[in-house]
Amino acid sequence: MKHMTRYIYIAASMLLMISGCKKYLDVKPKGLEVPQTYEHFNGLFNNPNLLSYAIFMPVENGASAGAGVTLPVVMSDEVRLDPQYSATLAPRELNAFKWLPDIYQLTEQPAEWAAFYLQNYTFNLIIRGVLSAEGGTDQQKRALLAEAKANRALMHFMVLNLFAKPYNAATASTDPGVPIIEIPEASAMAGARKTVREVYDFIINDLTQAIPDLNERTVSRFRISKTAGRYMLGQVYFMMGEYSKALVELNSAKSLLSNSDVPMALYDYNVMMDIWAPAATNSPGIMPIAPDNQEEIFQKRVNMFGFAYTNSVFLDPGYESIYDPQDQRLKMFRDKNTQGVAIPYKARRSPIAINYGPSIPDLYLMIAECKARTGNTGGAITDLEEFRNKRMPSDVAEVTFTDQNELIKFIVEERLREYACTGKRWFDLRRLSNDPLFSGKTYTHKNGTETYTLTPDRLVLRIPKFVSQTNPAITDNP
Repeated sequence: MKHMTRYIYIAASMLLMISGCKKYLDVKPKGLEVPQTYEHFNGLFNNPNLLSYAIFMPVENGASAGAGVTLPVVMSDEVRLDPQYSATLAPRELNAFKWLPDIYQLTEQPAEWAAFYLQNYTFNLIIRGVLSAEGGTDQQKRALLAEAKANRALMHFMVLNLFAKPYNAATASTDPGVPIIEIPEASAMAGARKTVREVYDFIINDLTQAIPDLNERTVSRFRISKTAGRYMLGQVYFMMGEYSKALVELNSAKSLLSNSDVPMALYDYNVMMDIWAPAATNSPGIMPIAPDNQEEIFQKRVNMFGFAYTNSVFLDPGYESIYDPQDQRLKMFRDKNTQGVAIPYKARRSPIAINYGPSIPDLYLMIAECKARTGNTGGAITDLEEFRNKRMPSDVAEVTFTDQNELIKFIVEERLREYACTGKRWFDLRRLSNDPLFSGKTYTHKNGTETYTLTPDRLVLRIPKFVSQTNPAITDNP
């Protein structure tokens, strides 16, 4: 067990790569062991730091302190602040809420950038060495290789969708993307940015190669199975606007949900909210904790703990009106703090860690939108009503739209109802920015009497100064 602990924390020890270190780390580091066996490589996936979008800095006594990927939460259009409470936010979060060009402090470790490339080191380490590892069958080692490639694809997909322009088929071949990192070396951080098209091609290739060898069954929410792999490839096509291709993969993922050793199903909020959120409680974290949440297929968590307990980010009252009064999801929000004292607006209290990885609610909503986009409005309505029946009484869950475009808009709004104040809306804002159905929309934020307006260039985060100063080959965004 002592040796296994050392193996699974190799990734956390590689923070030097973020600070621009030029030494190669593909040789055996002093004081650490490079994995040699199948069991060692398998153990790397069990590092708990890989379950969250965060960076973990070593502190005294062998412990670590984390910095989470929280900017999408405050950049989404449905949130607002109140001056009485906004002081609890970090400076970068306040800057992001204002959609300022420069968000990070000069010397700040940018979690939104560093978390992805730090974890990517581990996956590249596995990809490079697992097939020649001692022990394990060829099939077992290919499965680990596939899992590492799928994880690497997800890392590139997420960082691309923060620091590069939204995918546009007409300009993707020239729009600057992010570096593609395929080797476990610190010097790889100095690589130049590839185009958005090149990075998407890389992601698709990794997933396409991985899927055949991924585990047929979901044995854990912490490991990527074939179900999760199909989902991820479908999500990539979904973000590209390739809705027909996305639908094939997403339908395949849905058909594989039953191949699971852990429960996989939508919760019925009509039943569960009476258990999770009795009227008298103001407690945060009412939903099941991550390992037990049956709606999650594969977990990549963003910590919502601070938002849930400090009530620093609120649901804008204008967006509250998109919910039917009987929508059970309204009970995810509260208008009092944990001491029962009234707060200015409703604040999301659960979950305290939102899953940015594959999930069943998002699977249903993406399938419904893909069907609507490809002309199958009847199929879209069927899927959407099946989903909504788990979120509200059946007499208000009915969907009556017959116009294709109006149905698409309603599904996008349904996504907002499901994910308000979690940051997932930010990725929809980016995706829809090139969609004629949503052109001409103006998005604003309010903090007391101050108002901020989102401009198209701020749909893309600028490269943090901490990164560009140590990696001069990386050009910045406007």
